[in-house]
Amino acid sequence: MAALALLLVVLVVSAARSWWGQDTAFDAARWKAAKATACSEQGEGARARMVDDLRQNYLRPGTERRHVLALLGPPDDSYGSRLLWATQSGFTRCWYLEVRFENGRVAATGHDY
Repeated sequence: MAALALLLVVLVVSAARSWWGQDTAFDAARWKAAKATACSEQGEGARARMVDDLRQNYLRPGTERRHVLALLGPPDDSYGSRLLWATQSGFTRCWYLEVRFENGRVAATGHDY
């Protein structure tokens, strides 16, 4: 019985580490491939898990707009100087990564409805 319990713990820990650690690093190909399902996935989809790494390491203030578009592909929506990429489905609407530009460079980023 103890061996079965230990096996169950190992499986749960392995699955959790795989889910939390494997998909959190930004990968441009995976980001672009997840475009079609970004707003239909319940909970955190592939894009949502990459947002923190993307914002901290790739979308720093001053990054050129052309570089952002090369990384993320075409935005799902835009409002003036803000470009939006869908990341996950919320309760009543989609969550978006927002990148605001000034003079063709990243000024700020956010992740919200």
